[in-house]
Amino acid sequence: MRPSTLYPAYAGTDLKVRAMKTALSRSRVLALTGLLIALAGCTIPQSTPTTPPSTSQPSSSAVTVAALPGENTTVGCKLSRPIEKSLPVQADDLALGPLVYPGLRDGYPQALTAPVDGIIFAKIGTHLAPDATVTVSIAPEARSWASIVTESGPPAGYLAVTYTSCPASHHAAGSWWVGGFALRNQTSGCMPLNVQVQGEATTRRSIISFGDKTCS
Repeated sequence: MRPSTLYPAYAGTDLKVRAMKTALSRSRVLALTGLLIALAGCTIPQSTPTTPPSTSQPSSSAVTVAALPGENTTVGCKLSRPIEKSLPVQADDLALGPLVYPGLRDGYPQALTAPVDGIIFAKIGTHLAPDATVTVSIAPEARSWASIVTESGPPAGYLAVTYTSCPASHHAAGSWWVGGFALRNQTSGCMPLNVQVQGEATTRRSIISFGDKTCS
């Protein structure tokens, strides 16, 4: 019998070498596969957008800021009440021509009430002789905290109010209006008033004390 030509004598050695190469290749493939699996299993952390801290942190105590007053308004005869009896100006009245604030000569005569929404309302009637028009305005140096309150106006009041009284045929002793003054975000002060009487060339000025404030 002739020796087989399919498997020569060196065939065994060659097969061993091929087997070793195949095993090495498989090892490399397995190692590479394991590395890829490991990398696939890893997650890259995503950057989470952060919100910058708010610059307006809530305060531990709420701060109330009063509303701002209006610039000016006019109240006429229809919004007034009649002065029932004509009386001479009293010693403690603040008289500025035909305009009178009863009891206000030496400052506001009553204790001020607690503020509501930052506003203290100092109630005082405004009295005016018949057939007169007067504009009362807060002087510029006090407009940041003082205002004039009318019956139908906002609680913050106005910086200037023009009063026009009824003719003597309607209210013989004169007219008066419900209202007063407002202090915003403070509990006392010296309130300077400018009073312009229609028909007069000069402006009258007065300073009213509120909250036992000493004024000059």
